[in-house]
Amino acid sequence: MAHLALRVADIQKAFDYLKANGFKIIDKAPRKGSRGTTVFFLHPKTTETAAFGYLLEVVQEGVHA
Repeated sequence: MAHLALRVADIQKAFDYLKANGFKIIDKAPRKGSRGTTVFFLHPKTTETAAFGYLLEVVQEGVHA
């Protein structure tokens, strides 16, 4: 598995929440994805307690940041 995608209704709200709660976000801000989506990615070791993990994509359909 390359990564896991999580669909959200409000990408900026998700970005702000995860950033404020210490998640390691790869992108500086939500950005244009494929097929009309807006996306950002979380590092596989996104929290200090994660020994390993998967690359996580957070995606909102139909909106570009």
